[in-house]
Amino acid sequence: APATPPVPPRVALPASAPAQPSGGTGDLSRRAKVRGQPFGGEPEESPELAELRRFEELMFREPPTRVPGGEYRLDALPPELQWLKSLRPIDLPVRWDARLVSYLKWFRNDPRGRGILRQWYARSGRLRGLIENALARHGLPREVAAIPMIESGFSPKATSRVGAGGVWQFMPDSGRMYGLRLDAWVDERRDWERATEAALLYFSDLYARLGSTELAMAAYNGGHVRVVESVRRYNTNDFWQLCRYESGLPWESCNYVPKALAAAIALRNPEAFGLGDVQLEAPLRFERARVGGSVPLSRLAHLVGVSLERLKDLNPELRQARTPPGGYEMRVPVGTGRLLAQAAPHLEKEYSELATVTVRLGEDLQAISRARGVGVAMLRQINGLADTALARPGMKLMVPKAKGTALEDASDDDDEDELPPTLGDEMLLVAVPERPSAPRDRERVFYRVVAGDTPRDIAVGLGVRLDELCEWNDLDLRARLQPGMVVQAYLGKGADRSGVVLLDPKRLRVATITAPEFMELVAQQRGRRRIVYTARGGETLARLGRRYGLTAGDLGRINRIGNGAVLQRGQQIVVYEPVSSEARAKGRARVAQADKRLRKFSRGGKRGGDRHSLGSRGGRERERGKSSILSRRRGHR
Repeated sequence: APATPPVPPRVALPASAPAQPSGGTGDLSRRAKVRGQPFGGEPEESPELAELRRFEELMFREPPTRVPGGEYRLDALPPELQWLKSLRPIDLPVRWDARLVSYLKWFRNDPRGRGILRQWYARSGRLRGLIENALARHGLPREVAAIPMIESGFSPKATSRVGAGGVWQFMPDSGRMYGLRLDAWVDERRDWERATEAALLYFSDLYARLGSTELAMAAYNGGHVRVVESVRRYNTNDFWQLCRYESGLPWESCNYVPKALAAAIALRNPEAFGLGDVQLEAPLRFERARVGGSVPLSRLAHLVGVSLERLKDLNPELRQARTPPGGYEMRVPVGTGRLLAQAAPHLEKEYSELATVTVRLGEDLQAISRARGVGVAMLRQINGLADTALARPGMKLMVPKAKGTALEDASDDDDEDELPPTLGDEMLLVAVPERPSAPRDRERVFYRVVAGDTPRDIAVGLGVRLDELCEWNDLDLRARLQPGMVVQAYLGKGADRSGVVLLDPKRLRVATITAPEFMELVAQQRGRRRIVYTARGGETLARLGRRYGLTAGDLGRINRIGNGAVLQRGQQIVVYEPVSSEARAKGRARVAQADKRLRKFSRGGKRGGDRHSLGSRGGRERERGKSSILSRRRGHR
């Protein structure tokens, strides 16, 4: 492949956003344990797009009012805008709206806008030929090529704040609707060839529906439903008019169309925007080669004699450090495909000892590693998974193949993930909310949450409605599920359960949360016995706790009262008494240690919480006297 021509240095943009802290991002593996989910999929907004967004927020706070109607006429331009007459026209009709002119002025005259445009223009050389050929094939105007410019700056790795990804910034659902593969191994939104075909099909559908390039662009940005509703509400199909009406089109869409038109005009007039000396990056050249099985990318890069980064650059859709199970057609530098063809038999033999398993809902890497007899670290290494990556339902993983196990039959194993012993050695205690009765003709099942699960994932996996799942389990959709939670659901008798790991009802002890039985089982689970103590009056939690090896904080938390409360005669207090003598001894030692810290803290002059301050009137007087003496000492706290 020809060498890539030099690209102008990146323009230093003003630091209007706070800089990264000097400590960096920290240890992502340890942070992921606190976070409860992996890092990844976070927005990767380029500095150019961030600066462009800041310009829009400052420039377009209010509707344009500098000219009547917010529009310029070429026969009546002010002197500073006479250069607009010299621009070569694009294939689309242009209305010189004030926002369009603002973008053109920023790209032409502002150092930040000009620098961003130069970077985009240089980077466009890689993909513009491919995109323009596809536009001609679909019969669309070439100005549509400006969409990936303002969406991603022609970067396949770009990810927006709302989850759109790739050069054309597809949302996941829209990408799947137009035939793009999205799973744990491949994200074809980042495949510039397939994503371009999908995006042009999408734009063709929008244009067929709306009949206007401006409205189609607005729908590409904000969704066709909003555009159609706005057209019907105001009885006009003029994009520029809809942007002037209250609650017409979204603010972002009203900026999106003039921004895209401004980029198209700049691409058509490079000299007028100072782009004449910019060297375009060389078009991507490659050939395709079939790789059988799942092979590490580092191994493939070594075989074809290129760097790993070069191979990843040609295949940005690959999400892991190896090709997907079942084989994959790779892009490789021109002239290297024959090397992979020659190495194919050796690769097939080298990786023939690996089998494929499909992750079911409710499985995680720990469960799969135990069932397959391979460590989690080795499982991550085999599959090229990062330390913080999670195994999600439907994901295919490579595992060492057991003797006599077929490649695709490995996922049909009936090994069951072991449950931690809770009640005795076998039973798992499950708390359920109080409900009047179970739905008719349905069977209750129980599912244990694993890291990364959402209520929507579980509802889809079980084939129930999301609102039903939330009602059955008192779930709050605003909060995250935590691993180890157990949710109940009511499924039809013939429901398909092959893709989900359900708990064995014989190993569950189900109890209603509000029933006394449940709290007694919780205490038993922790090696304690739940008793209800009736106070005699004048007692404190600290004094009562010493009898049972509990601190005042323990009893306050259990009974939801303050630690320093003085109990009234007849007041009932719940106590979790340690069952074994060893546990009672440990509890008393912990109480003694807490008392020691409390006395030390009280001697320092703070308002104490020991027995003198919690007990009788005399104790409180002694405490006040001690505090008054201590207050005369220097340096007390």
